[in-house]
Amino acid sequence: MLRTPCRILRGPHCHHQRAFTSSVPSRFALGAPIELTADLIRSIHDLSGLTYGFSIPLTAVALRTLVTLPLAIYSQKKLNRRIELRPLFYHWGEIVGSQAVARQKALNVDLRNDKNALAKTMSTVQKTVRPMFSRLKPLVIPENKPLV
Repeated sequence: MLRTPCRILRGPHCHHQRAFTSSVPSRFALGAPIELTADLIRSIHDLSGLTYGFSIPLTAVALRTLVTLPLAIYSQKKLNRRIELRPLFYHWGEIVGSQAVARQKALNVDLRNDKNALAKTMSTVQKTVRPMFSRLKPLVIPENKPLV
């Protein structure tokens, strides 16, 4: 009788089985999502009976439909809401700018000739208006009218 390495090392009652895995255990932080994705692909492969060549694209389409599509719909709704509110904020900025110019005129400050006073007034208006516009920053202002 031939002696196998298992019997040599562990005795005659050795029931050692070798286990093979499809990948090396991960030591990185991204190991869990990768393993989850691999398990999902394997599950779709097993459930559908398709080859991996079809299971991988099917898994990608399923994930895009279940995860990405709802996020895209949500983002589009938020963008549409921002577009609706854009004229309101734009005109609000014009009103704030007009009020700042009126205050400077009441103080007899000539904004046309005094560049420092104009810069200070514009800075004040921007500090007032910018917090509201910063949420709408990706959108383009419909008209670029000067405040003075």
